[in-house]
Amino acid sequence: MKGYQLKAVIKKTKPPMWKRFQIPAGITFAQLSIVLEEILEQDHTDRYEFEFFQGHVHLREWRGKEKATTKYDFDYKCSADTFIDLHFDKEKWFTFRAEDYELEYRVTIEKCLEDMEFDFPVIIKQTEHSQTQKWTELEEQNLNLKKLRTVKYGEPDYRSHSEIVKELEKKVTAGLQGSHEAVSREERNEKSAFTLLNEFAQQFSKMIENKEIDMEKINMLMGQNRESIQEEEPESRYPKVKEQLLYYEKKDLWKMAEELHLLRYKSLTKDDLAEKIKNEILRPSVMKNRMLILQDEDMDAFEEAIRSDCGYYPEEASMKRLEKFFNIGYLVIYRDDYVEVPDEVVKIYQRINTTDFQTLRRKVSWMYECLRITNYFYTVAPVRIVYRMYRKRQGYRVSFDEFLEIFKQVPEERNPCLICRDKIIDKVAFKNDLYLNIERSQEGKEFYIPDPEEVLDYAEHGYPSQDLHYQKLKTFLREKLGIKSGDTEDLMRLIWNVTTWGKSMSFLLDELKDYGAEIPDDVFEQFESIMMDVNNNTRMHIYRGHTPLEIVGSMAPHKDGQQPAVVPMCSMAAGMSKEDASNADDITVALMPNRMSGEAAGAHRKIYPNDPCPCGSGKKYKKCCGRK
Repeated sequence: MKGYQLKAVIKKTKPPMWKRFQIPAGITFAQLSIVLEEILEQDHTDRYEFEFFQGHVHLREWRGKEKATTKYDFDYKCSADTFIDLHFDKEKWFTFRAEDYELEYRVTIEKCLEDMEFDFPVIIKQTEHSQTQKWTELEEQNLNLKKLRTVKYGEPDYRSHSEIVKELEKKVTAGLQGSHEAVSREERNEKSAFTLLNEFAQQFSKMIENKEIDMEKINMLMGQNRESIQEEEPESRYPKVKEQLLYYEKKDLWKMAEELHLLRYKSLTKDDLAEKIKNEILRPSVMKNRMLILQDEDMDAFEEAIRSDCGYYPEEASMKRLEKFFNIGYLVIYRDDYVEVPDEVVKIYQRINTTDFQTLRRKVSWMYECLRITNYFYTVAPVRIVYRMYRKRQGYRVSFDEFLEIFKQVPEERNPCLICRDKIIDKVAFKNDLYLNIERSQEGKEFYIPDPEEVLDYAEHGYPSQDLHYQKLKTFLREKLGIKSGDTEDLMRLIWNVTTWGKSMSFLLDELKDYGAEIPDDVFEQFESIMMDVNNNTRMHIYRGHTPLEIVGSMAPHKDGQQPAVVPMCSMAAGMSKEDASNADDITVALMPNRMSGEAAGAHRKIYPNDPCPCGSGKKYKKCCGRK
């Protein structure tokens, strides 16, 4: 006779309280709930739930008009209609919730038994008694299970938990009826919104492949459908921090654990690691620390999400800001762009949301943005230069000592810089003293100190969105290449990053091609002309934040009256590295007009394997663009 060996552990018990047992196959989940209640010594209740997390399925009693799906991404199956074999043959574990869902067990499906010895549930082993739990002796319980829960096979029994319990209470020796031909019924099952969206996406893809679809009409219909969904009365999807974390890959959880300075996390199971991270990020002091670098506009968007008790569909601008909270584990974003803040997060945020916290956060978040600009424009700068930048913003004219204290408040794992010898230095460049080479390459250049509006523009967009030349480029990408709005923003950041580091036009074209934005021949000249203006008006690292035109304008003319030629380069000047030149690559690092004539001039230099990659990724050249 077929059966299964299971191990049920009561969650949150230390030391763990558990039972290992075997059950016959061919029974429904309604019947299994009765068996588990008796094995785990719980009272009978029809308020139970099975959750298969990996399969995104909930199994409960059917309750007529009551909403069956309770989570956006979990399908519902009627427990009385579904046989356990369907899931036990392919899943590794599930959660069983008893006593009106308050008590939870993690149940591991240890193995499938092709020839189970007994025709009734049997307990093999259990933990000893604890202060909080006392099990009945094995022999006594197994005798009761044999007497009352022997499984006889015949026609499928699709009765509910309540119906079976009533019948069992009438007969002292009543058992359960299983079926060797277990066929689950599906009439009362319900698909989740997540499943429906996936099915639609698959059908949609097939229609596109078969050219059976008018994209303009579909986009119009999808837009109308989205509007109608948003107009409906919202319902909570009951998000949980831990459930959100379990969607991460384990390596991503390791990275988060490292940022949180957790110890001995690599030996933990994924479930235990998610639990540990959840407990850590819900500590008030940790939440404060993780929110310190967020701006007022970010907090406004987060508090709007909190006020929307059941979640909502935010506008695009709000979504960009809410993604920051999603990235640190305090908000859930579903695949249909529905967002909701878990109740457990709201409770902690309400505790830390004081005037003192918000005042400190504003000071620290402004410091963080100034440090990012320091990296963008200089890599290394005297502390007093960054201090001047910080004080430029109205309401932030702090003393120098207070400035240094605010710097210390930036969370270490988020701070891109450090202070050494009265200088603020990029952490990556500080390694192996690379910042010294960068300083030598910038020698003689004055520091450009941006206004607060410019700093905040870079913070929000990742490129100078208010610059007329970048606006012209953006229009070109949309109108000539047909790039969509969201993709355009990504491309603008990419182009700025390539340009500010003085990379060549050929490198930029390769990057655009990889992105899927190849420049057609018929508009290439127009693009080249736009890029020439963009290049000349981009604040460059080699010039300590000045543009090439500003540098040219600051130089004295030659005797013949022509302006000097200025060729922007990467932050590392040729020949500055200590490595042997035989290991270096000769690369093009810039393209700009020679003097003001408009003729293109390329510049070459040696770049060594361990140099920072000129693309600005922060990686070593040998691990980035210099890969062979």
